[in-house]
Amino acid sequence: MKVPVLYREQLSTGYSSLPIVGMGTKPLGEIRPQMFSVKSKEGREMGNRKSINGYEGIGKFREKVGLKPYSIDSGDTVASITVNNKTYFGVNSTITKESQKASKALRQRWLREIEWVPPKRTAPKHLGHAQSLAHAEAHSLIRAFERQGSLPKTVTMYVDRKTCNICRGELPALLKRLGIDELEVFSGGTTKPIIIKATK
Repeated sequence: MKVPVLYREQLSTGYSSLPIVGMGTKPLGEIRPQMFSVKSKEGREMGNRKSINGYEGIGKFREKVGLKPYSIDSGDTVASITVNNKTYFGVNSTITKESQKASKALRQRWLREIEWVPPKRTAPKHLGHAQSLAHAEAHSLIRAFERQGSLPKTVTMYVDRKTCNICRGELPALLKRLGIDELEVFSGGTTKPIIIKATK
C-alpha cells in the first residue's frame, strides 16, 4: 500500500521564484505508521474514494503553501494530476501577484506551442484570447509535462473549482500538444468526472 508524501520545489522564472509543494507516494512501510490510520468500509464505491482522495490532496496542498481553504467566492483555484507517483499542482495565474508574474512567460511560450485551430476558429494573438492558459487545469498539465517529458494517453485531474466552459473548449488543443487523448476531470467536489478529449 502506498501513501501520499509532500515534497518542496521551486517554480522559477527570470522574474521570481515561488515555493511549490508537490505530492508523491511511498510504500507505507517507509513511513512512520503511527502517522496514519487506515479505515475501510464494506461496499464503499472506489470511484467516490478516488475523487475524495484527490480533493483531500488539494486541501493539503493549500494548507502547506498557506492558501485558505477553497470557497466559491475566493477567486482562486488549484488543480492536480499524478504521473509516475508524483503529483503536480497548478494554480490560476491570479492566485497571487507573484504567481501571475512567474507564470506569464510560461503561458506566453505555450500560447505559441499549441495548434489552436480547431477547436478555436482563429489562432489567438495574445493570452487574452487563450484564457485557459491562465487557469489551474492547464498549469498543472504543463508543469507535469515539462518535468516528465511526456504524459500518459489518459490522465485523471482534480480541481477544487468547477471546470469552466473556457477550459472545456480550449483544453482539447492543449491535450493534443501534450500527447493526451483523454482527460478525466473531477471538479467542484463532484464524484462523477467530466471527460475532455484531445482535438483530432
